[in-house]
Amino acid sequence: MFFYLSSYNYNRYNYRGDLVKKKDLTKLIYTATNKQLLKYLQEEYSFYQGKDRGHFKGRLNELKQLDLDTIKFGIARMEEIQEERNLIPSLSSLVTLLLAMIATYATIFSDVKIGSLTLASIFSLLTIFIITYKIISTLTEARLSKSKASLFKNLLVYCEELKKQ
Repeated sequence: MFFYLSSYNYNRYNYRGDLVKKKDLTKLIYTATNKQLLKYLQEEYSFYQGKDRGHFKGRLNELKQLDLDTIKFGIARMEEIQEERNLIPSLSSLVTLLLAMIATYATIFSDVKIGSLTLASIFSLLTIFIITYKIISTLTEARLSKSKASLFKNLLVYCEELKKQ
């Protein structure tokens, strides 16, 4: 049973084929989690994976076949993803909190010495390195996600304008 559940979660939206059916794309837009939707966008709309012009024209034709309600819902989802991945407002409070934590640990461990270095300085340097790495990797992932969401949103807006004509 565990294998069935785990394989179900990973293979729930398997859209690796050359052609995605209209109902599958509609289902993806309406029911996939943001993570699954972003994975699909990364696989199908990434310019860095050597896809040719025909691939992207096919993806655009699939979007053109969607009904107007699905397109509008997709635009709303992309805006939600862009807002969700906007980490800059929370970054300043996070950095302040982390600096306060490091200062607290520095005062607690300032008397413990290991060789010529205090335990506080070793711990502070290690913590700063780990936190900086995590912040940079999170910001990079968020930037890429926002980029894919923006691209897909622009394509959906284009298809919406075509439908309204």
